[in-house]
Amino acid sequence: MPNISATVMEAASAISPGSAVSKDDTEVAVKFLMRSENSNTSGNLMEAVTGLSGSGPAYIFMIIERLPMAECTKGLTGNCKTACSTDRPGAARMVLDGGSHTGELKDMVTSPGGTTIRGLRVMEKTGVFELP
Repeated sequence: MPNISATVMEAASAISPGSAVSKDDTEVAVKFLMRSENSNTSGNLMEAVTGLSGSGPAYIFMIIERLPMAECTKGLTGNCKTACSTDRPGAARMVLDGGSHTGELKDMVTSPGGTTIRGLRVMEKTGVFELP
């Protein structure tokens, strides 16, 4: 189950070979997907993979889309808004390369009573993190 991120060689993909698929055919599929993180997933888990991996980029795109909108409503303009928007790849790279859990990374920028924790609480209250 590849996703749109495969177009830039950055997809998380999974395969679920049926009983009629040979081991050789499975190995060919795995080699084809090797540039992405991949796993051999049992058929009953493919729905979860579809929801998380296949649909996941759309969720991330929405967050990326909405953050600059929020920046605009707070009065940021010009280069400041662009600079804030371009920090998102840096955050993604920290997750991919840093070896730290996302919770640890989040805690590194979240201070008690600060703006980050307040923003995260609003996201939780409004259901941003609720799964369908």
